[in-house]
Amino acid sequence: MLVQNLTAQTFNKASVSPSVQATFPYMFAVSRYLQPGTFDLVGTIVYEIHQKPYQNTFYNGTVEVVEAGGFPSVESVFLVTLGIALLVLLALWLHGQLQLTTKGLLLNENIDGYLVEKSTPTMYTWGQIYIVLA
Repeated sequence: MLVQNLTAQTFNKASVSPSVQATFPYMFAVSRYLQPGTFDLVGTIVYEIHQKPYQNTFYNGTVEVVEAGGFPSVESVFLVTLGIALLVLLALWLHGQLQLTTKGLLLNENIDGYLVEKSTPTMYTWGQIYIVLA
């Protein structure tokens, strides 16, 4: 799959003698919209021998694209915020479940087959007992 087509670069009047290898510098930059990751760099070289054109495609290895340093990305900030929000919601839910379980254990008693629920002491009720027939 082609991810990005890099710019062609011309090396005018560069010549290499027969049976000799040569290295040519090629500077390139990836698109700023390209996500970080590992990519294969494949190139095509077009050259002439005695005014006859040739073309070879070669694999030049793996290129690792990383985020530029400095400020955190918007994606990173969003993911951290989302993680914290989910942890807070989980903590609130667990706290509510714990209160319901504790309240149920402390305020409900079973007397002679009837469920007796004692109210919690507030300024309006103190020690009232409600009997609920099941």
